[in-house]
Amino acid sequence: MRTPWIAFALLLWSLLPAAAQDSAFTLSGDLTASMALAADEALFGGIKFAPVTASSALHAVLSFARSYRALGLLDFTFTDSDLLAHADGAMLETLSFDVNQFYADLNFSDLFYLRAGKQRLKWGAGWVFNPSDPVNPPKDPTAARQTTEGVPALKAELITTLISFAAFTVAYDRLANFGVGGKVSSSTLPGSDLSLSAYWSQTDSWTAALNLSVAPLYALPGWDTVQLWLEGCLYGEPRYLEVPPAASPSGLQHSLLAGVSATLPGIRTSILAEYYRLSEGLTLAEEKLVSDTKGSKALAVRPGRLGKDYAFLSLTQGSITDNGHPLFDHIGLSSSLLLNITDLSLLVRHGISTAFIGDSAVDLSVAWAAGGESSEFGNLVSTVSVELELKVFY
Repeated sequence: MRTPWIAFALLLWSLLPAAAQDSAFTLSGDLTASMALAADEALFGGIKFAPVTASSALHAVLSFARSYRALGLLDFTFTDSDLLAHADGAMLETLSFDVNQFYADLNFSDLFYLRAGKQRLKWGAGWVFNPSDPVNPPKDPTAARQTTEGVPALKAELITTLISFAAFTVAYDRLANFGVGGKVSSSTLPGSDLSLSAYWSQTDSWTAALNLSVAPLYALPGWDTVQLWLEGCLYGEPRYLEVPPAASPSGLQHSLLAGVSATLPGIRTSILAEYYRLSEGLTLAEEKLVSDTKGSKALAVRPGRLGKDYAFLSLTQGSITDNGHPLFDHIGLSSSLLLNITDLSLLVRHGISTAFIGDSAVDLSVAWAAGGESSEFGNLVSTVSVELELKVFY
């Protein structure tokens, strides 16, 4: 793939000496260390805690800039995963190093922007996943800490006060997967953002999407910073075909996303809710067919994209205290629930966090899944997980 090499060349070029007033370089980003334990649950029985998956990860983001101009970004993750089999005492260790994003930026008079390299192309406003996104590797809503990986691409943007244009080309591991796309967006209406986007490749057919967001709204009594967003998408062919032919969709597909977020100032709590509708999703009878044909574990092949309807709810409180203490005045709580409305299976996550030494933070979260025998989240491989994360900003 040539695109990462183009990014490397552009980054080196941008670092060449320039005028004295524009030669100061800055480096910023964050460093995250995390540890996680995930235990299997016997299907529809008690937790047996065997085997247990233990993993640790070091995730770093490095942003390069000269004066106020961004030059590029490097995002990588080093992971050490261990599979503990208590029955025979065996342990399987897997080491991996992944470059999630690596790109270089060139800016021309704050009007034209060029980005080359492995990057996450912005597509859709979905908090949990983007059902209209045909480009980026899909998000996994069952992995809250999952690093968002990008794709090798070349993107150009023209940004004006009235309307903005973006065009990009994507080069995957095979030339046949080459794709092109574009977006037209406008924020001429105060507090709103409207965009039309399209994508085509020989292997992934075509995609057309409409995105609209309105924020913030201050006129609702008792609420603050209310935001609304809508997303509609049409695409020519199904994308997820890991199901028996009898349950596989065909022909033109569509997806719908509607979301709202707001803050309750009295209790300092932020609320976010989303609804997803996927024409490609399976009905309850089709999910049972998958379970009978391939086994119940096959229902977890497409996390968050199996049923036709989903609902997501998130509650976040940034600080539960108000005592001015340098440590205990920054304790926050969060809870989220992702519900597959089709089969009524769910994924629940609770977390507690605290900030210290500037913007650094420690976060502890617990997640578990529940559902019936022929449901999506009821058949996740890791049904119970605990994760501790330390993030340092610099």
